[in-house]
Amino acid sequence: MFSSAYWFRASDRSYVIRLNDHREDFEKDALAFTTLQPIGVPIPKIIKIGRFDHKTNFCISEYCEGMTLTQLNIKKGVSAERSMAFEIFRLLEQIKKIDVSHAKGWGLTNKMGQGNFSSWPDYLLSLYNQKFDYDWHTLSQTTFLDAKVFAACLGELRRLTRYCPTQKWLVHGDFGFENVITDGNRITGVLDWAEMRLGDFLYDIANLDFWSKDVPYGDLWLEYARKQRWEVRYFDERMRCYMLYIGLSGMVIAAVQNDERTYRRVRERTRSVFGPGRRSSTDWTH
Repeated sequence: MFSSAYWFRASDRSYVIRLNDHREDFEKDALAFTTLQPIGVPIPKIIKIGRFDHKTNFCISEYCEGMTLTQLNIKKGVSAERSMAFEIFRLLEQIKKIDVSHAKGWGLTNKMGQGNFSSWPDYLLSLYNQKFDYDWHTLSQTTFLDAKVFAACLGELRRLTRYCPTQKWLVHGDFGFENVITDGNRITGVLDWAEMRLGDFLYDIANLDFWSKDVPYGDLWLEYARKQRWEVRYFDERMRCYMLYIGLSGMVIAAVQNDERTYRRVRERTRSVFGPGRRSSTDWTH
């Protein structure tokens, strides 16, 4: 959505160059590499970040062998993607072990790994987007954004924030699909840390569950957690909270970009989360 990426070779080695107007996105990739690569999280090494022209920045990184989760699903089917789920969960568990209890703030981080909000619920309820300013009331008057649906989902999000934990973890923020690379057996790369934030680790599971058409990542993770004998308080409430946030944010982005097709798809997925459960259907009165 915000970057262009190109593969190239130099001195018999493969690299990727990305172009983006937001330099901090690349700087957060570099921070993730130095923080997480030493504990076994496969993040491509950043070679150089610089200015491409008067507006655009570039980032050169090592090439990562494999295919995205989306490509895996297309080429080898749902069963292949599903078989990677527990590898994904093990990798997220490694990320979860990073101690960020003393990191400043909550929510979306800056290039130093610091959040800009006083609490995790404050961040969620702000629906903050670092790429553009917006007012959803105005969007509902000037675009196809449905104010009644949006307000109802936002109200339920507000109610569910009471179940958010006060413990802080490092969160990728956009984990999965186009940002996870696999060779079909293991995860070979985790890309694009622009949405890195400080909050609840379950957010990354919720992101997988929200955007997946075929794989019930939430249910699979709960099965994984039970096998590990983990106590997970308010699992469903936390998952629904974050999925509502993801849906609301997705609706806003689609409205800002005048992408009605994506808006309708995201709206319907978000509405399915509104009622009990995470994949149920809900009758709505307009």
